[in-house]
Amino acid sequence: MQCALNILLIVLFFGCLLIGRFARSAPSARRAEGILLLCKAALWGVAGPLLRFPAFGTTCFIWGLILIALLCCGAFSLWKSRKKPANLD
Repeated sequence: MQCALNILLIVLFFGCLLIGRFARSAPSARRAEGILLLCKAALWGVAGPLLRFPAFGTTCFIWGLILIALLCCGAFSLWKSRKKPANLD
């Protein structure tokens, strides 16, 4: 579990670093961040059963919590990227 978490964090760090480097605007950066998080959630969801995380009690809870957090954060980032700024005229 610890190795999988380390790999997840390393990929997320470098993904955010590259997104920040190449993004041209804040909405495009948020959109790319949301897509990255949803892709990581999909990979985390597939890796869990393959590495038999749900077979253990506490590990299953932590695995599920991380999966839900990745899905929610990815959906929120995509929603924020589509939200239009308010007119302050």
